Amino acid sequence: MSTLAAVEAGLRDNTKIHGVFDMGQWIHGQFEDQFQEHSHSAVADVCHVTEYIAAAGKVILDSERAFAWALERKEMLLVRQSETESPVMRQRPASNRRRG
Repeated sequence: MSTLAAVEAGLRDNTKIHGVFDMGQWIHGQFEDQFQEHSHSAVADVCHVTEYIAAAGKVILDSERAFAWALERKEMLLVRQSETESPVMRQRPASNRRRG
């Protein structure tokens, strides 16, 4: 279905495809299957990346600090402060780690 829509929108043999989605296995698999013959790449959308970062914060920090930590990382992503190697998940003070 996506391939047909892409053809109608102007997909050609030399078209580069870039997918933006939640990176779920089912949708990523469909994307790969449908556009395997074209140069393609994919990235998770900001909404889902924010959810993933927030979930990580709950694992590595206490609940009081997790929300603020996640917002800081989202801001870093949105203002493009991350370089080629993303510091987003690396940066966490040792004193803020959840104990247990």
